[in-house]
Amino acid sequence: MASGRTVLINLAVIGAIGLGGLALLQSLALHRKLATCRSDDTAPDLAAAACTAVDRSPFALSSLRAAAVLALGTVELTTGNTAGAIADYTRAIGMDVGEPAYNNRGYAEYLQHDTAAARADLNKAVAMAPDTTRAHFNLGMLDYDSGDYDASIREYTLALKITPKDSIAFTNRGQAYNAKGDEDNAMADFNSAIAADPKNSMAYSNRGALKLRRGDTIGGRVDNSIAITLDPKNAMALNNRAGMEAEAGDFDAALADYDSTLKLAPASALAYDNRGELLRRHGELARARSDLDMAVALDPHMASAFTHRAMLRRAQNDTTGALADINKALALAPGSVEALNGLGLIDRSLHDTDAAIAAFTRAIAAEPTDAIVYVNRGLAYEAKGEPDQAMADFDSALKLDPKVPGANAERGAIRLDRKDYAGAIADLTDALALAPKDALAYSNLGIAYFEAGDMDRAIAQFDAGLALDPQAERLLMMRTLAHIEKGNLDAAQTDATKVIALDPGSTDGYVARGEIERMRSQFDAALADLTQAARIDPTRPQPAYDLCKLYRTRGDLELALESCGKAIDLAPTTVAYYVERGSVYLDIGVPNHAIADFDRALKLDPANSDALAGRASARSAQGATALALRDATSAIAADPGPMWPHFLRATLRTTSGDDPGALDDLSAARAISASYPYVGLWTEIVTHRLNQPSRLALDAPAYDTTAWPAPVVALYLGTLTPEAVLAAAQDPDPVTARGQLCEAQFYTAEWQLMQSAPEAARPLLTAATNDCPPGFAELPAAVVALKALPAAP
Repeated sequence: MASGRTVLINLAVIGAIGLGGLALLQSLALHRKLATCRSDDTAPDLAAAACTAVDRSPFALSSLRAAAVLALGTVELTTGNTAGAIADYTRAIGMDVGEPAYNNRGYAEYLQHDTAAARADLNKAVAMAPDTTRAHFNLGMLDYDSGDYDASIREYTLALKITPKDSIAFTNRGQAYNAKGDEDNAMADFNSAIAADPKNSMAYSNRGALKLRRGDTIGGRVDNSIAITLDPKNAMALNNRAGMEAEAGDFDAALADYDSTLKLAPASALAYDNRGELLRRHGELARARSDLDMAVALDPHMASAFTHRAMLRRAQNDTTGALADINKALALAPGSVEALNGLGLIDRSLHDTDAAIAAFTRAIAAEPTDAIVYVNRGLAYEAKGEPDQAMADFDSALKLDPKVPGANAERGAIRLDRKDYAGAIADLTDALALAPKDALAYSNLGIAYFEAGDMDRAIAQFDAGLALDPQAERLLMMRTLAHIEKGNLDAAQTDATKVIALDPGSTDGYVARGEIERMRSQFDAALADLTQAARIDPTRPQPAYDLCKLYRTRGDLELALESCGKAIDLAPTTVAYYVERGSVYLDIGVPNHAIADFDRALKLDPANSDALAGRASARSAQGATALALRDATSAIAADPGPMWPHFLRATLRTTSGDDPGALDDLSAARAISASYPYVGLWTEIVTHRLNQPSRLALDAPAYDTTAWPAPVVALYLGTLTPEAVLAAAQDPDPVTARGQLCEAQFYTAEWQLMQSAPEAARPLLTAATNDCPPGFAELPAAVVALKALPAAP
């Protein structure tokens, strides 16, 4: 309802009253009763009694009785008895009161939401007295509440032509302009209302609300404060201030002001609606439901109350009730953006994505500048599997409002799926600046950094997300993987164990912990975890794949082949599984089978660096060095980031006599991984052949001195003997011992050659050619070096 006054008319007593004796006394007494009846200071029950006394007096003239009946209707109206008021006004019309009775009955019918009857009566009043403002004023309120803001503006304009300085008419016309979206004219009317009456609290309330919406926070707060100062009982101003406080996130202050509003206006459906919505957003659903039920009971025509109750019912999983309420809201206000948006959300809850998109589209057609509706439609498109449309909606939302909740986070998630890691990082960083407690955004941002190779930043995001939600399994799982990538195996194992504790049925948790244990040579524990993962979900290929890697590490190559075969059977288009099985075949010493698997992998992904590097190793084992070099070069071109293809090509170039090219590749490998000691050992061999200075002493501080091949590095640095190196190569695990002995023999032989002792190198190289596993780079290098030795004396 528009703000303002009670536009009701009490008919003046017209006509002369007879004089003389008792008649005069009776007339005076009736006039006093009529005055009591019409006085604002008279209690309603006393006023009604006085009006009734005049109406029933046999001495009252018809004009006096008509005035009493009209006044009685007004008393009934002020006590909430609208039906009684209408009956009284109808009697007054029958007593030829005329325009005032039609106006008042029209107003009462308006309060009863009998729009057709109200309009008919008010139009009759205008026809009877076109130069009277009150019917135009009431028609303006009727049109406003009916949503016909243009008609409302016309009526208030007519009223203002009759009374040009009517502050309340300016206020109400300003509200109509405001509702229409014509903020400039609305502001002009509120200014005129205040100029006409500087104490018009309602005008300040409305102007303050408009200033706030236009971004003038200070001006809005000042106007609203003035409104409350002028009238501490201005329920609208208190309601508006509560809205400001709610928007600012001050729940307690907002709730207190809504409470005060309802003390002043206990029948205010709007205040109940607003307080209910505040409580709903704060999660206090029971209290919210009580308020929204009251709002609907007080005003069954308030669309927003039905909309808010629908959203509450949706939150309570009462989708049937939610749908009933939202349909009621749309019946009352078919073009309500809030209700259409609510319908879309309910359709989402019902998993009817197409219906949801249709509802959001209707809302956008009704209000193309509402950013949140674009976000919601984008989410629906995303759920439907249409990321292009979703991205377009998130883009539109952010153009309208760069701070709209959810848009950056959702667009970032799509960019993450599309491997646009830079774009995802930018969006998710912006999202967290707006919502720093969004654990999912931290998770996605961490994944973006993870995929971009920045493990430190990835772990920082996962840490932040876990600080908000310490039991977030996804965050723990991702942090586990990031720690694995960084080589923080203790931290990774701790996180994987936490994942399993949170969810004993987590296949990912067991797989990750099993992989960590494999990397730490905790083979029995790794076997137990990976076997458990396969038991939990036999359809998942990952446990079989990791078991393949475990068996390969342990040297159980037949079991490795079997496990890789299972993984391939479960996921025959996964490139990594063919690459791993090819590597197993290479370890077994059947490079033809290995090449066949690498070829299958490359058929699926022609630019797969791992498959190209694997095939290069297999071709090297066949003695096809030129083809191996070509594959290694292709692997580097496909992905220059990994160290291994550079190192592999360096060894191939060395065996083919291209030591300068090998040195270039070793430099590239060292730039990628300065802590890999084999790069340093090969660099030492090549620089010696090229008569260049040694750099091993510069590189060695980056190497782990507690793990193999630390003894070989010590030999080259002059702190260990060849015999000590060969002794250090021994290991209880036969697979480990074979590999380390191969390397000890080859590198000790190369060291002997650097000492100009070819005969000391000969037996070592011979042993290496016999003992080295097929996939080791040292094997073909030992073969070439042995052939290059001068004939035995």
